[in-house]
Amino acid sequence: MENIFEKACQYALIKHKNQYRKDGSIYILHPFEVATIAGTMTNDLDVLSAAVLHDVLEDSDASLIEIKELFNDRVCKLISLETEEKYPNLSKKDSWKLRKIEAIKRLEETDDIGFKIIYLADKLSNIRSLLRDINNNGIQAFNKLDIDKEKKNIKITFEDNGIPFNPLEKDDPNIDLSINKRKEGGLGIFIVKKMMDNVSYEYKNNKNIFVIEKKY
Repeated sequence: MENIFEKACQYALIKHKNQYRKDGSIYILHPFEVATIAGTMTNDLDVLSAAVLHDVLEDSDASLIEIKELFNDRVCKLISLETEEKYPNLSKKDSWKLRKIEAIKRLEETDDIGFKIIYLADKLSNIRSLLRDINNNGIQAFNKLDIDKEKKNIKITFEDNGIPFNPLEKDDPNIDLSINKRKEGGLGIFIVKKMMDNVSYEYKNNKNIFVIEKKY
């Protein structure tokens, strides 16, 4: 007998048929990847079903009524929590900011750990997708994102409250040596410095602040 997750996979395949992501990949691979990542954190079939269905309300003709009839109240609620409003009357920048504020509020208010698992799995899958696109197309991958083209640059700031640590003080690895002969560490930040136009670090207000910037 078909279980709820198998049923969800079939439904997702139908709803995302002939759809593609911004990076050109077949759309259904993303929800399958989200469910796979979620599966490393839980065996809850409701959560895994909602994970594979998390985009059907936003990006297909699926409805909450139909989902509730086919699955159950919890799956329906988890998908609703993961679904963001489009806000077509706002600019892309303002819409994105408002949607993220609302998502964080939902994360704070919900008692269902399943939503947190799906949200994290979705974001990790998106990061992986961007990395694959960068590997295939270089910095041009960022042109597919909703970025303010007038500024002609991408600037990302990372902050944490850990102990002071400046990654830029790490010596660059000798890439002419074989992997077995190199010292451990330093390759990641070395690649970042090579790819970016500007990389900076400061420790301010008890925070590590690391900034990367790329012009295009």
